[in-house]
Amino acid sequence: IRAPLIPSQNLLDQRRARLSVMMIEICVHFCIRQIQFFMHETPNFKEPIVSRLRECIEISNDLANKIELDELRSKGDKENLVYLFNWSEALKRDKARVDDFILRRLDLVPCGLESLTKGRYGNSLICRIGLDGVEDGRSLEFKIDRKNGTGVAILFDENHNETRKVKLMIKEENDETYIYMRKP
Repeated sequence: IRAPLIPSQNLLDQRRARLSVMMIEICVHFCIRQIQFFMHETPNFKEPIVSRLRECIEISNDLANKIELDELRSKGDKENLVYLFNWSEALKRDKARVDDFILRRLDLVPCGLESLTKGRYGNSLICRIGLDGVEDGRSLEFKIDRKNGTGVAILFDENHNETRKVKLMIKEENDETYIYMRKP
């Protein structure tokens, strides 16, 4: 079987890239099951093959993430916005992007990976802030208003008094909520 030639503009489409990842995951998991079934007598030979197959999934996922990120950055540049993170992936895949926003844009230090939690109704993210990874009572809360396409990041002191506010922009696309801010 020979793969059809794909027009170059389709190579950079984030929806097609995500679909490719899903197809690769299905195929690789099928291959892994076959290998486990047929090579149960040779485990030393089986593990390197399974490991390489799993790398294929990671590589395709990394490529899809890169395509998505480039597309979001490009859209943001056209509107003088900086892409920050995907709201639904803030606690997973985009956790590093949220931390990067907190560190670089707000000059704050989040208190470890577990310090970021979603609010009760999914319209807020709360992050504990501290010095050198030690919590000092301050917190940062992200709030979004999907209806108005706006959001805000609010820094609170240890007494929960508002000390700083950064306006955010929200773009809804393909059932995802993307968070941006105006370029400085």
